[in-house]
Amino acid sequence: MSWNQSSFTSPQVADVRDERVGAFLSRVYGWMFAGLLVTAVTAF
Repeated sequence: MSWNQSSFTSPQVADVRDERVGAFLSRVYGWMFAGLLVTAVTAF
């Protein structure tokens, strides 16, 4: 490994990573909503 290599990621890699993180968080929030909905229906 060269001493002058950059540790920064390319913009394309960052965009793909941001897209994957966004998709993951959307799924997590979807499951959280479903859990709250089940809890509300059960409590009613």
